[in-house]
Amino acid sequence: MKFFAFIFIVAGLGSTILVKYLTTVRTIRLRESLLEVEGDLRLLRGKVKQAENQKEIVKRELKQAQRQKKTLEKQTKAAESELDTLRK
Repeated sequence: MKFFAFIFIVAGLGSTILVKYLTTVRTIRLRESLLEVEGDLRLLRGKVKQAENQKEIVKRELKQAQRQKKTLEKQTKAAESELDTLRK
């Protein structure tokens, strides 16, 4: 009877150690995976930020081009009207 109890105690201790080891290994692997995903997330956030900055630059350049276009149209109209007055 004591022999069987001893075997169960040793098996219980061995299984406890095995479970703790497997849990630790799994935790380490999950942590490594998490760090990898966080790195990818930081990289993607950086790319999104860069894209947003480029979008803002393009918007500013578009507004500037539109202003220049209006200015050139006004100058063209003024030059055409002056040309018309010179022809008369």
